[in-house]
Amino acid sequence: METERQKSKFDIKVLVILLITIIVLGYFSTYLITDAFFKQGVQFYNKSQYDKAKAKFQLALNFNRRDPQVYAYIGKIALGIPKPGNQIFYPDADYVSAIDAFEKARYYNLQKKNPELYSELLLDLGFSYWINGNKKAAHPILLEYIALKPTRSFTARYLMGLDYYRELNKPKEALELLQPLPDQAVLNHHRAELYNVYLLLANLSWYFNNLENAKKYALLSIANAPQDKNTGETLTIANMRLALVTASEGDIKGALKYYSSAIENAKIATVYSKEQSGNCSLAKLYFHAKQYTRAIEIASAETKTNRSDYYYSRCLEVLALGNQALNRAVESKRYMEEYLKFTEALESPDILILKHREDFNKYLLQL
Repeated sequence: METERQKSKFDIKVLVILLITIIVLGYFSTYLITDAFFKQGVQFYNKSQYDKAKAKFQLALNFNRRDPQVYAYIGKIALGIPKPGNQIFYPDADYVSAIDAFEKARYYNLQKKNPELYSELLLDLGFSYWINGNKKAAHPILLEYIALKPTRSFTARYLMGLDYYRELNKPKEALELLQPLPDQAVLNHHRAELYNVYLLLANLSWYFNNLENAKKYALLSIANAPQDKNTGETLTIANMRLALVTASEGDIKGALKYYSSAIENAKIATVYSKEQSGNCSLAKLYFHAKQYTRAIEIASAETKTNRSDYYYSRCLEVLALGNQALNRAVESKRYMEEYLKFTEALESPDILILKHREDFNKYLLQL
């Protein structure tokens, strides 16, 4: 009887050991098969044979649906082949599918399994969210990428700097992100965007009243801009920035030359509003040259005919600040109040408008 019990216990132990062995072998077999399909997929991916790569990755998922590396590459395939020379970097991208795959890779802890691939994923995922219009989701991902790759983060820095400048009213943060970019422009498509980077730096330098850097960066923007109609908007703004800096230096003749160049570029710009040629910009030139009476005359005449959403605010700005400079408190107060009322309705006021709004509100509270 005792012998039978011992034999029964022995049989159970053997069965347990056998079962564990089968499980362990099954796990490692699954791992080896998944890894083999994954590596084959990567080989096809590196040859830009995306259909074959995707088929291998799908086979890998059949054996292990929790492999984050596989999802990372499926996301890359959804983006398609990049075309750095094109206006659209990923012309064939399916951003929704890419985001879905990238998020699965994050969920299954790609960061732990493959940190370098994870950093690549952050840039691709952040870019996908950004292009797809979900900037709220894009921003923390892009910032995480910048933290991981502070000296190799051209695209992430550019996108975040652009949004800090245009949408989030964070000029200090924008300047900190954008200043290193000229040294990080190691790829051709990075260098092709430098003229836009320099323009942002020129505008931010102007915002912080650094006229020397505003002039330097505006000149660099012009020097690096491709000579085609698609850069007309950038060249218009860069020349206008130079005009304002030169006027602030007291050289009204030089300022008017840059102003003329801005107007010429505005005429060939494909996106820029025709109102760029309005006299409100000319009024600003005379204001910064401290020819306040002339600036007010031009702005007053322009406000009678031109009430477009953005450029009209420039005339109101000149009328408010010009009258303030001439100690005309009543007129200055009236135009500041009109400026505040008018710009409050703008959908996307830039950082300079927001700065003037802050200054005008402070001034009016002191009256």
